[in-house]
Amino acid sequence: MRAVVYYETLKGHTRTAAEHIASAMHAADVSVTVRPVGSVDLDELAQADLVVIGTWVHGLRWFGVGPAGMGKIGRFPIMTGKPAAVFCTYRWDPKQSLETLASAVTDRGGRVLDGAAFQEHDLTAGVRDFVADLLVSAAA
Repeated sequence: MRAVVYYETLKGHTRTAAEHIASAMHAADVSVTVRPVGSVDLDELAQADLVVIGTWVHGLRWFGVGPAGMGKIGRFPIMTGKPAAVFCTYRWDPKQSLETLASAVTDRGGRVLDGAAFQEHDLTAGVRDFVADLLVSAAA
């Protein structure tokens, strides 16, 4: 299986989470590449069996909370029917960020299988379970 993990980051937390996801995929014998959302290689994307897209959550604690980088994600290449997953990194509460991100990926043609939110203070918590569940869903 080939996978590409794309990320949008501000302070590096989402890139770190993307690298943890890629490491867990690699441990499961998945050939995986990690790239910023703005650096899509169309051939690599076309050959990927699974696409994972993540971003950080912006906004104040209670107001304006949502996924960052939606402009770039809205311009992501069309992925008609390609299995995909979404993730976000957050400080306090991601609110509806995963749903918003999943909707944007679906709008680009991706078939979203799963999503996960990772808190900034422990970016490894839940990564293995997320990847394990995702790989089972992608294989089905």
